[in-house]
Amino acid sequence: MTHRPDARALFLRISTSLTGFSELDLQGTGMLDTYHAVIVRESSPANREAFFREVASILEQSGGSDETLNALIAQRLMPVANYEGLAQNIIFMWYTGQWRPTVTNPNADPEQLRNISPAAYVQGLMWPAADTHPPGAKQPGYGSWAAKPSTT
Repeated sequence: MTHRPDARALFLRISTSLTGFSELDLQGTGMLDTYHAVIVRESSPANREAFFREVASILEQSGGSDETLNALIAQRLMPVANYEGLAQNIIFMWYTGQWRPTVTNPNADPEQLRNISPAAYVQGLMWPAADTHPPGAKQPGYGSWAAKPSTT
C-alpha cells in the first residue's frame, strides 16, 4: 500500500513549485497553516480534493525531475480554467498575503481581494523576491541606509 500525503503536506510541496521558494522558506513565514486553512475555507470541497489528487499524481509522475514536474504543473494546474484557478490563487496568496475569491470570473470586482491578515502582508513573498522589506514592518536595521544596496 502506497502512503498518500495529506492535503497540508501536498499544499506545502506544490507551493514550493508554484512560488520558487523552498519548503523551509515557506514554513519560515509562519503562514503555512493559515494559508492552508484559507484554501480549505475558500475553495469548494470537490474542487480542492480534485486539485490535491492532481497534485499527488503530478508529483508521482514527475519521478523527482524538476523539468518534468514544471511541465506537468504548467499543463495541468496553471490553466485558469483548471480547478477554478486554485494554482494561481495559491501563488497570489503566498506573494501578496491576499485572497481572490475566484480568478475564473472575468467580471470579478477587484475589491473582492481580501487581506488574509496583517501577518500575511508582512510575510508576503513579494518582499524577499524584490530584495526589500514591507513598508512599516521588518525594517532593515539601524544604519542600514548608510550602505549601498546590493546589486546581486
